[in-house]
Parts: sequence; C-alpha cells; structure tokens
Amino acid sequence: MDEWLTADNILATIFAVFSLAASAVTIWYRPRAQHRKRIGYRVQMDTPFGKSNDDGDEAALTTVRIGAFGNFLEGMDDATVVLIRIENDGAETIAESDYTSRDALHGLTVVFRDRTVRGVAVTQPDVHDEYLLEHFVPAGPAGLHSSGRKIFLPPVPLNRNQHFKLLVLLTGGPVNSDVRITGGLQGGDVVRNKGVSIDEELPLFSRQAKWITAALSLSVSVLAATIAWPQAIVPPRGCETGKLTVVGSTASTRRRRP
Repeated sequence: MDEWLTADNILATIFAVFSLAASAVTIWYRPRAQHRKRIGYRVQMDTPFGKSNDDGDEAALTTVRIGAFGNFLEGMDDATVVLIRIENDGAETIAESDYTSRDALHGLTVVFRDRTVRGVAVTQPDVHDEYLLEHFVPAGPAGLHSSGRKIFLPPVPLNRNQHFKLLVLLTGGPVNSDVRITGGLQGGDVVRNKGVSIDEELPLFSRQAKWITAALSLSVSVLAATIAWPQAIVPPRGCETGKLTVVGSTASTRRRRP
C-alpha cells in the first residue's frame, strides 16, 4: 500500500479528481443558473439607412438607394435600422401575469438613446408561433406603440425558447447608440445577452466549454509529465541501506569420480 503513496501518484490523483469535479460542477450548475424566469434581448443589426454618421463626419458616404426609397427617405439622412431579438431563455414559461409593470397594458419598454422612433414592425419567423403577433394588436395604448425614443410592448406570454423580433426605423442619432429594454418579471430578470450580429460567425466553443477543455488539457499534461519524468529507484520495504566491503574469498572444486 505504501508504494502507492508517492508524490507522483498523489499529484496525479489530485488532478484527476479536479478534472472530474470541474465537469460535474458545470453539468450541475448550468441548468440551475437558468432556473429563474428570464427574458433576454440582443441587438442583431444596427445599420445606417441614410448617412453613416458613426463619427459625425458630414462627408460620410450615403447608402445607395433607387426607386421608392429615394422619395421615402427625404429628410432622413441620419436614418438607422435596428433589429432586436427578444426571447425567453430561462427555464420556465412566462405568462402575462408575470410582468410587474404598474401599467397592466405594458410589459417591457425599449429605450433608444439619442434616437427617435419613426416606425416599428414585429416579426415572428416560426410559423408555429404566429399567434404571438395577436398580442401586439390593436396598435395603440392597449398594444404596441411608440413615443419619442421609446417603444412600449404589451405583456406577451412566452414559452421556453420562444422569441420575437422588432425591426425599428429611427432617426436623430448614430448607429451603435445604446439600446436598452426595461421591465420586470416576478421571480425573474430582463437581461441583455451577448450575441453575435447577423454578419458575424458563431463561436466554435462556449465559455463553459473553453474552461472545461482547459482544465482537462492541464490535467492530462500533468499526468503525462508525471509518467514521463524519471523516478528514483526505491528499495523494497524492510531492506537496510549501508556499505559492504569484500575482504577476501575462497573457492573449492570437487572432482567427480569415474
């Protein structure tokens, strides 16, 4: 038993346990982290529709337009278009009664900094979820409407992973200005997700996958180094160490008789 209690074996065991613990904690924590009700939102597109005034340069290039766009955008040289995805990315279904706004007609409010809302359209790409659009009509105080730099959304029930999108036409500010969605959920949160834009590529690994991969790689490297590292020869248990000096020797032979 004692021959197993070496520094190399103890180190290898510690790293093996660490690797298993890292994987187990990630598997255990992930579903519980999303147990609360949660509405997430992210801006998928924010692009100029008139002049690109990112840096306030009056000589910035203008988007190329032909046909009806030429008349439609008169006086809207600073127009921008924003696409926002709003989704239930929690673990529970969200009902109309879960919204905690004091105004029962409103669930969430979209706020654009330095920009004015000129128009908004609600889209639902999944044909099986088209019934969600019924919650946005009639337009007006009882449904979807906008005022200044804000868009007021009705309390829309969402099942897990359900979502809808807002396509918004704005003026008065540069692209990439701050966009926020405010509101409350009973027993939950409204948060901004980190998402890639339409033109960006999806990451190959998530953050959790990167941490697990790094931990496993470190453990395997340590185990490999432990095996390859030259180890000292340990004498058998019960043997004494010392010095032996040979002073002399004798030898004899015995002749076999025929």
